[in-house]
Amino acid sequence: MKILKELHEAHKIIFWGGAVASTKSLHILQERHPDIRFTQDYQEMLDEVDAVCIATPAKTHHDIAGKCLKKAHALVEKPVCTSSDDTSSLYRASGKKILMPGHIFRFHPVSEELQKLISQELPNTPQSITGSFINPIEERTEREPILEFIHWIDLIMHLFPLGEIMIDSIKAEKVQDVVHLNFTYQHTSGSKTECKLNLGWGHEKTRDYTLHYTDTEIQADYITEKIVISRPDEEQVLYPKKEDALTKEILFFIDLITGQQPPEADISSESVISTIVVAEKAKEQYEKQQ
Repeated sequence: MKILKELHEAHKIIFWGGAVASTKSLHILQERHPDIRFTQDYQEMLDEVDAVCIATPAKTHHDIAGKCLKKAHALVEKPVCTSSDDTSSLYRASGKKILMPGHIFRFHPVSEELQKLISQELPNTPQSITGSFINPIEERTEREPILEFIHWIDLIMHLFPLGEIMIDSIKAEKVQDVVHLNFTYQHTSGSKTECKLNLGWGHEKTRDYTLHYTDTEIQADYITEKIVISRPDEEQVLYPKKEDALTKEILFFIDLITGQQPPEADISSESVISTIVVAEKAKEQYEKQQ
C-alpha cells in the first residue's frame, strides 16, 4: 500500500483505496490512514477502478480475481491459483482484461543483470542451474512450500524464455520443511539444462541462483545483491544498481494496461501455468513418499 500511495502522490496513478476481510483490520487501517478509503466488500469498488492488486491467500485468488476481471485488470500475487486447472480457467475468463502474476523476482535488479549477461555474453545455454530459496524456520507457514517459493521455477522460464520444463523429468523429495526439486529444462535450440532447486524453510535465509556453463560459472546472491562470474583465468564481481522490485513490477503493470508496453511483453499464460504444473507434479511425488 505504501508504494501505491507514493505512486498516487507522484501522479502516476489514482489510488482508490483498499479492501480487507475483517472488521478489525478495517478499523485499524481506517485509523492509520484516514485519507484512504477502505471497505470489506471489494466488489463495491469495481465500478470505480481500472485495475486491482490482489494480495490475499492463494486459495482465494480464483474466486476474487475471477470477479474482479469482469470489470478490471488484475495484478495477482503469486501463485495466480493453487492449481493449473484454476489458473487456466482464470486466463480464459480474463478476456481482454490483463491478468498479471506477481512474479516479483523477474523485476529484481539481480535478475535483470542476469538477463543482460545471458543475452550479451553467454549465447549458449547452461549445462545446469542450482538454486536455493530458503526462509528462516521461525517464519514457517502452513502454505505449501513448492507454491510459496515458486519464484525460482518461474525465474528459469524468465531467463530462458520459450523453452519448456520436461514434466516426465521432475523428481521431488521433501525433507522436513525443504523441497528438493530436480527437473530438465529443454530450450528452443534443443539443448537441455539440468535444474536442482531447494525450496522451503531452514536455519538460514538464502536466495541464491547459480548458472553452470562449460568454462563459466555465474553465482547470483539475491540477499547481498551480488553476482560473481568465475572463469578459468579471472573472476568478476558485479553489484547491480539497487532498485525496488515491487515498484518496478507495479509500474510495468501500469504500462501494460495503459498500452505503454506491448501486449507481448506480458508474462505469458503458458509460462505461468507451467510453473503450477511443475508444483503439482512435485507435490504429488513428495506426498507419496510421506
